Amino acid sequence: MSRLIKLNSHKKEIVLLISISLVVIGFVPQLTIRIIRDANNPYNVEPLALESEDGTYISSFLYTPKGEKSHGGIVVSHRYWGDKKTMEPLSIELVRRGFSVISIDFRGHGASGGQFIWSELVNDMKAAVDYFEYELPYITQIGLIGHSLGATIAAELAKAYPNKINATVAIGSLNFDPSGISNLLMMFGQIESVVAEERLLDALRIYTGEENVSIGRLYFGDFIGGNNTKAFIGDFSNHLSSITDPSIMHEIVQWFEQVFNDTPAENIVLTEWFLEIFSLFSQLGIILLYFILIIYISNIYIKKKNDPQEEETTEAPKIDVKRLISYFTLIIMGFGIIFLFFFLSIPRDIIQLTVATSTLLINVGAVIAVFVLLLFLIMNSETDFSFKSYKSKIRILFSAQFKRSLVFGISSALLLIMFLFMFWNLPYQTSLSEGRNWGIIISLIFSSFPIFFIKEFYLRILQDNLKKSKTYAEYFKMVFIGIFMENLIIVFIFSVIWLNVVYMPISILYFSAWIRFSIILNVVVPFIYIYAGRSIIGSAIFSSVIYAWLTVIILPSYGFL
Repeated sequence: MSRLIKLNSHKKEIVLLISISLVVIGFVPQLTIRIIRDANNPYNVEPLALESEDGTYISSFLYTPKGEKSHGGIVVSHRYWGDKKTMEPLSIELVRRGFSVISIDFRGHGASGGQFIWSELVNDMKAAVDYFEYELPYITQIGLIGHSLGATIAAELAKAYPNKINATVAIGSLNFDPSGISNLLMMFGQIESVVAEERLLDALRIYTGEENVSIGRLYFGDFIGGNNTKAFIGDFSNHLSSITDPSIMHEIVQWFEQVFNDTPAENIVLTEWFLEIFSLFSQLGIILLYFILIIYISNIYIKKKNDPQEEETTEAPKIDVKRLISYFTLIIMGFGIIFLFFFLSIPRDIIQLTVATSTLLINVGAVIAVFVLLLFLIMNSETDFSFKSYKSKIRILFSAQFKRSLVFGISSALLLIMFLFMFWNLPYQTSLSEGRNWGIIISLIFSSFPIFFIKEFYLRILQDNLKKSKTYAEYFKMVFIGIFMENLIIVFIFSVIWLNVVYMPISILYFSAWIRFSIILNVVVPFIYIYAGRSIIGSAIFSSVIYAWLTVIILPSYGFL
């Protein structure tokens, strides 16, 4: 018993030790393998600056094998909200086989310049094709690989330049006409296969002109003539993880072995799955490390409840938790989405809609609905739910340990920004040094703070009405409630699209950014609120800083406001 008591008294130190250990266990093998690389199949990786047709800077990595090189060059392109680093596992597997690889960041993504303009993405990818054609004379055949968004762009490029492109691999998307594409390999993850299988079969029928087609079968068998095609479904992966699915990787490597060398390979040994496993260790360690450091920072900044100088607290206005959840889920988020769709209907020459403004518009609509709903509740509730109770609650939630909570919120946001870089293994953006971007970040912080403040007020009233047994029980309950409330309607919209087997229009991609942004905030913000002395100044400023940073540095750039 005494040992258990001793362990419990040192639980923060134990979690800190475990998190650091997981980070070390995860990072050391990854760094070792990437530094030593593959002794049997050595290669070089170097940054490559390309220029699109309109002069836009396209950031790229050039992977070249040491020693004997294949005559095949492969251009790799990523998904929406991805970058060249997300495609690195596949790029490495290909360069280990002797192929030269250029992995690009589309404009508005990663470290590339420009704004996200769909019609220009083909030229971004063509810049890499031109580099192979004009700068590397040993490259005599060129292949393309695209994931999701990149698959559609790769298909467009292959159809536009059939004499230059010898093979194309499309992963996770068939939003194109497959006919006329040389040596086309079409792939989906197993978890996508409910929808993907029929689409793959339809694409095979179009490509081959045959009705009796099947997944996994190689058609025609003439790689030199360029009329080969195959459809493949990975062993076990979803849309995002399909690019690291070992079975999909194996098929891609085999495909290019046959295209460029006209013979199947017999000794394909994949190593990236090994790195992916250790990556999971490091990511789990980073998450634990972040949360435990938040507790340590809270111990430094925030006065505890037994502090005699702590400001008095007040009970939250009484209202049923289920009503608060249902109001937010249906009325508030519904109005926010309607607010966004209203602006989506406005011609783009009048208003330039961006990923930044779309998430902001949902929040603005939600805040307007919060005002209306709170006014309705005040006018139609019992006496303890009144203007006076709200005024008192706002004063307490805002002014309690104001300066300490403000510093705590900013510190927590800056720490999360650093950890997000580590978690996603993102390349540092060349644009970080530009004063314009820092000005945008600061402007977004100030402009979004009132919105997040009102939204936080509603959510923390809900949190304070939860039955508190333990702090961690309260936290996990609020995380699941928050994610549910903010995304139920959006998931419903995606489900309708999925059930009707309709590909998402470009405007719906705004919602994919919203969902990820929402999950990040709802996982972290309730924890910040609890350890900010239950003051919404800390959690509101945290949300504003993270929103501004994600908008400018991470989210695809469409231009701003």
